[in-house]
Amino acid sequence: MPEKAFKDLHSILTHMLDDFGLTEKVSEERILQQWTSIAGKKISKMCKPLSFHHGELTIKAKDKFWRDELAHRQHDLLNLLDKRIERSLVKKINII
Repeated sequence: MPEKAFKDLHSILTHMLDDFGLTEKVSEERILQQWTSIAGKKISKMCKPLSFHHGELTIKAKDKFWRDELAHRQHDLLNLLDKRIERSLVKKINII
């Protein structure tokens, strides 16, 4: 299939998601599904995303050390999330 056909299909799917109001939900799911590749193996083993609603990502850390570590890296993590989903969807990270 030619590259132009893929671009056309991508455009059609993007518009359909927008029309049905699903663009944000798809991005939210991408964050949860791609957590390991976003956060890295070490962090993802100790910290798991629990939910993502209305711009707030809630992450469960294994213990106080990892809560502190995530809090320290919060700005960097927000930047990684923005780059991965190509939009500024995550406004706040709650670490529990």
